[in-house]
Amino acid sequence: VEDTVFNTDTLVVNVALASQIASLLVYCCYGLRNNEALGEWSIEENGCPQTVRFGERNEHESVCDYAELPCPNDEAKCGTFRRRTLQSHIDNCPNTPCPNADKGCKFRGDPENVAQHHRICSLSLELNSSEKVREALGKLLDSHQELQTRHDRLKREFEVQQKQRVDERSKWMQEREAILNRLDETRDDLHHVTERCSELERRLESVVKLIPSGYRIRSRDSTSSMNALIDTSNGGYGTSPSMVHRSLVEEPETATVQRSSSNPKADRRTSTILTSAAARPSPICWEQ
Repeated sequence: VEDTVFNTDTLVVNVALASQIASLLVYCCYGLRNNEALGEWSIEENGCPQTVRFGERNEHESVCDYAELPCPNDEAKCGTFRRRTLQSHIDNCPNTPCPNADKGCKFRGDPENVAQHHRICSLSLELNSSEKVREALGKLLDSHQELQTRHDRLKREFEVQQKQRVDERSKWMQEREAILNRLDETRDDLHHVTERCSELERRLESVVKLIPSGYRIRSRDSTSSMNALIDTSNGGYGTSPSMVHRSLVEEPETATVQRSSSNPKADRRTSTILTSAAARPSPICWEQ
């Protein structure tokens, strides 16, 4: 079988034999020492004392505490250490680099000196300054966002209130315009009534001057006894002319004159005048 070349594609795995080999107990490789001079392996006194199944050997050796690992700080200067003692070496390694080594700092020393150096390292100061600037910038951005949100909310509230005020002012202006229009109409009506009253007063005065003294004017159908005694001895102004006129125009068609004098001719003349005056309408009626 020596020097025979086999095609692995044509080989068939003997599962039973492979299972038997995998169950064989063997020493951990980190518990053996190779004696090259003698060409044999011997048990390492300070090595791993465990024996494991051949099929589980790789799994054990990947986590074995006796595995030799290089110093992560500087293998050339520090060498290798058992896995179980490596962390102790790292905690006191004299070749510990500065945390800013990846940024260009060349300082190395034990962890205590590195910590002191890191506080005054120029790269650390620049890094801290940059971090502080970024932190401050982040806070400013957050504040800006909050203020922007508040500004938008206040703007919406202001627009709503402004619209309400505009609507209320528009409504108030319409009401004010309506009131002013009604006042103008009332003023015009009052002016018209005043002019009409003045005109009637002038007419009545001219009529009263023509009525002889001692005549009583009375409406035939009046039930409130609106009688006005006209005394013209003083030019016809002894009694208010308006009362005579208003008694006349209350029922202009039925107004008559009752004679209280002894002059029939004067009675006929006065009756004619009063009937003519009473035919003029008046919107006002006074009672004595």
